[in-house]
Amino acid sequence: MTATHATESTEGQYAPGTHPSLPPPPGTTGVIGWVRKNLFSTPLNAILTLGALYLAYAIVSWAFSWGVADAVVTGEDQTICRLAGSLEEFSSNAERADFALLNAAGPPAGASEAEVAEFTRLQGDSAKYLGRAESALSTFNERLASAGEWTPTDLAATAQQIDSKGLHASLKDAIAAKDWPTAQALIGDAQPLTEWGNGHGGACWTVIKARVNFFLFAFYPEDQQWRPILAGVLLVLALAPVLFKVSNRRYWLIFTYLYPIIAFFLLTGWDPVLEIVPTGLWGGLMVTIITGFTGIAASLPIGILLALGRRSRMPILRILCVIFIECIRGVPLITLLFMASNMLQLFLPTGITFDNLLRALIVVCLFASAYMAEVIRGGLQAIPKGQYEAAKALGLSYWKMMRLIVLPQALKITLPGIVNTFIGLFKDTTLLLTIGIFDFLGAAQASVTDAKWKGLAHEVYVFCAIVYFIFCFSMSRYSIYLEKKLHTGHKRR
Repeated sequence: MTATHATESTEGQYAPGTHPSLPPPPGTTGVIGWVRKNLFSTPLNAILTLGALYLAYAIVSWAFSWGVADAVVTGEDQTICRLAGSLEEFSSNAERADFALLNAAGPPAGASEAEVAEFTRLQGDSAKYLGRAESALSTFNERLASAGEWTPTDLAATAQQIDSKGLHASLKDAIAAKDWPTAQALIGDAQPLTEWGNGHGGACWTVIKARVNFFLFAFYPEDQQWRPILAGVLLVLALAPVLFKVSNRRYWLIFTYLYPIIAFFLLTGWDPVLEIVPTGLWGGLMVTIITGFTGIAASLPIGILLALGRRSRMPILRILCVIFIECIRGVPLITLLFMASNMLQLFLPTGITFDNLLRALIVVCLFASAYMAEVIRGGLQAIPKGQYEAAKALGLSYWKMMRLIVLPQALKITLPGIVNTFIGLFKDTTLLLTIGIFDFLGAAQASVTDAKWKGLAHEVYVFCAIVYFIFCFSMSRYSIYLEKKLHTGHKRR
């Protein structure tokens, strides 16, 4: 008898401890297993999951239809959007008119007084909706006549084919004569127009296309806008060695250190090489990026120094840092901006002035530094006391201990808080508008109030939200990437 046979009973069963591992039951592992366990584990979870999926589908399908499928991106103004809006209004009111009710000779026989009154009211509402539809068609004809060269080819052909002006006159006469069968037939003849209107009744992105330069640079001279574009490209090159590992990093960092000087002369100008552009003409996304990245770059080192000063054993230094941090954190940023914009000049000697944008940059940097100091201080307090003692035992000086031992660990611990502060700072740049600096949101608000683009607030603010989301989401994803890269242990499974 072989060893295999010795471990099995005569019935073909395995002896205890010798049975091979079997695969898990079907549907308990992989994607299917995860879905069953987390989304459909109970009847209530299944109902909630299906409801959430339906809600997500409804929102996504509506957003795609409004923002992509039915959106308008052609033209130099919102002529096409207004044409589509008139046709959409015409279609909506025509659909609400109940022709069966209008064609009825009267209320049902034997109806009560209340039923007769309700019938009369509903019939009057249907007639009112038809009147609104006729008015919307009249508005469409007026806008179509004034559209000129911006009339879409397919719309012009459709309008000419069904003779929209004649249709409008006939519809108006039919409504006036209460000839409801004729009005119903004319509404059906206008179906090609309503189909075009419904297919172009989404977002009017023409405002973004036409004012993209204003969104980016505001009043910066158009013939000099290549300069901020070049500064943006150089910014990406300057950030590359700081954010990622690149070859010859030491030489790239030299350019990073020189970039603020290069960008300053590139944007401001250097007579006679480059035309001088005062900061009063700066604006748009350019100012938002300048303010945000300047605050980010300055707040981290200043915040580190403030955090170290607050934990210092020197009483005067510690008290000064505490006063600065608490005073700044106890006052809203908008108050500090107003203080710098309107009252700072009162405390300066006669003849000395500061540029308005420079004042805002200083305030933003100091404000972000105070919050950054508290984030860094939390990381310093999280470092075990033994790390300090070990560094001192090795004979390291205070600054070497901080630079080589303590700060690397503290910054790694506080990385999420640091990035959160950066994201909050970037979004706080919208407050610059309160002191007359045209940031990205200010340029958007100016577009909304422009009579040429009146009524397109949804498109403008959705565009702003997308731009801010891209910047903030990119910073959060880089934070996650950096956390994974710096992870050295104690990772939760």
